[in-house]
Amino acid sequence: MTGETPAQHVKTGQTAQTAQTGRTRSSRNYSRQFSVSVYTQKDLEMKGTTKMADIAYSAWFLNITILIIVCNAIWMLIDVEWNHVNLRGADGRTPLETLGIVMENLFCSYFTAEILIRLIAFKTWMFMFKDAWFIFDFLLVCLMVVETWILPVINLFDGSLNSDALNQISMVRLFRLLRLGRIFRMLRFHPELRLLVKSVARAMDAVFLHSVSP
Repeated sequence: MTGETPAQHVKTGQTAQTAQTGRTRSSRNYSRQFSVSVYTQKDLEMKGTTKMADIAYSAWFLNITILIIVCNAIWMLIDVEWNHVNLRGADGRTPLETLGIVMENLFCSYFTAEILIRLIAFKTWMFMFKDAWFIFDFLLVCLMVVETWILPVINLFDGSLNSDALNQISMVRLFRLLRLGRIFRMLRFHPELRLLVKSVARAMDAVFLHSVSP
């Protein structure tokens, strides 16, 4: 027995409910403030009212996406340095071939899901044509899907289109480099990084002018 009277018990329950409501409102206010500070008025006008829209415009969804983008860039560096076709062993496999297949499918799956969530988050799908960043990301995801899922399926029916041939296609290599363009999205959402990049650019410009001046 706790020794609480019925009135005290009711008051305790009301206090707990009030605290829970306060935390919920605080979370909603943070999400609303985050959206206002990160997204433009035009972005918010295109946002729908569904639960999927709340997810697409939330802080945690954006932070996870940025983390995946950084991980993808790191993996691309590892893939180029330690998983190149010139490093094939006697068995004809690259050192990280199995890991590479798994990583590429994981990245492709996440970015495909992310772009679909962002598409559903619009009030109407026609708004996608008004969002330049969405179009850029959509094209990158399409290219990634072609490289990761469609070309391997074609390879099953056309043996001449092996992995070596794909790696020699200039357009495919260009598509992989274009993925790095996603990193520039971080400049939009993090003013500190944008300021840092501008400062570095100005410093490089000053060094260049100093080196070429007589």
